[in-house]
Amino acid sequence: MVGGGLAIAYSLFESDDEVYEYLHGVRMRSSVLSTVSPVVSTMGLGTFSIALFSGFYAYHFITGDQSSLRTANLGMETFLFSGIATQILKNTFGRERPSMMTKEGGRWSGPLSYFEHRDNGSKSIASYDAFPSGHTATIFAAAASIADSYPEKWVSYAAYGTATLVGISRVMESAHWPSDVFVGAIIGIGSTKIVENLPFNRKYAKVQLGIVNHSLGAELSFEF
Repeated sequence: MVGGGLAIAYSLFESDDEVYEYLHGVRMRSSVLSTVSPVVSTMGLGTFSIALFSGFYAYHFITGDQSSLRTANLGMETFLFSGIATQILKNTFGRERPSMMTKEGGRWSGPLSYFEHRDNGSKSIASYDAFPSGHTATIFAAAASIADSYPEKWVSYAAYGTATLVGISRVMESAHWPSDVFVGAIIGIGSTKIVENLPFNRKYAKVQLGIVNHSLGAELSFEF
């Protein structure tokens, strides 16, 4: 499985520019995709995952449903784990985004990319943190958390189908190369599998919601 993933990643690196140009071109030629793609892309934001799993917490609070609590716990932990892993890799590789590229496939500048001037004159770290895709890692982590918590096949299809659309939209929006998206998806799914095997029992997880200083608050605790 690992070998297959590496083979796919390598083939994507080799064809990054070609696939990116095709997908971005499709988006530019379609008024519908030009409208829908940016909206789909926002589902990879961390705020979307936080809102999503807060909804699972709320459902547990209202109904007492334990499956929603387990899903919320797993989703939040995976969100943090995948986010940390992604940021470490982004700042390690320093790859140019398609929107800021100075060469085909984007230049790889390493951890010092922020301090180096580029032909386009930008020194924003956001211009050089394409690899891997954080949006894709976040949404695939959410998808895997939900799919692994509910055995129904339609749940997996819906979760991973939505995550795939987000990944494609990131390429269409010139934010990432196809290989960035693929590796981001692997990080998201892999983070979920790692978190699922952490050495504590979610059976004893508890969440409490309440009003504190006129604001809604939540407290999450585990028994180790």
